[in-house]
Amino acid sequence: GNAFPFFIAAHDVAVRDLPDAFSEQGELSPEILQACDKGLDEAHHFISFTTSMPRYASHAHWEDGMAILLTHVTDMRRLSRLCLMSMEHHLRQGDAIKAGERLCDAAIVGRRVMHEPTIVSMLTGVSILSQVLDGAENHMAVLDAETREHLAAELGRVDLDELCRKAFMGECFFGLSTFADMQGDRGDFKTSISSLLIMKVCSVWVELEKRWYLRSMLPMLRES
Repeated sequence: GNAFPFFIAAHDVAVRDLPDAFSEQGELSPEILQACDKGLDEAHHFISFTTSMPRYASHAHWEDGMAILLTHVTDMRRLSRLCLMSMEHHLRQGDAIKAGERLCDAAIVGRRVMHEPTIVSMLTGVSILSQVLDGAENHMAVLDAETREHLAAELGRVDLDELCRKAFMGECFFGLSTFADMQGDRGDFKTSISSLLIMKVCSVWVELEKRWYLRSMLPMLRES
């Protein structure tokens, strides 16, 4: 089955009780986070349904090439942020079990969004998982063994080399096909665009190494 509709459903129920003025950078009061708790519990059930679903295929119009709209990526980032803010809220309330559940939900969202063949999707997933690692690192002492094992399993499923290959191939396909349509068969133009894409790939890879490989906590999670 396709896990994507379940993540959209999870997002929709999670944001159901958010104020209209909420922004991704904004903080939420304890009262609002408490009000969102029921929606996040429902979101957890939707996310849990996806564990046996290998596919994550969005309804994006890939034929649009570089003009493609990836609004669902923003939705996934918002869902993960809500999960992480809720984690902090539950830790302040002394509920480490619920906090661990929220942290693991954010990790699942981050891992799944990386599966789309675009650099934007991959970097969004890396950013989410980076925040998950920050949360795990900051609260390692209070996370229970089940949460640590779950996180280690989710992070262990991330094949960054394969995800990078898929994302870069997708970007090259979108870019070259779009510029080829604009410029016809001018080989020199295609070569210059290929060089620019390679430079982009190199800069993204440096960012990935900085935000993922050098900060991976898999050993710590497994040994705690």
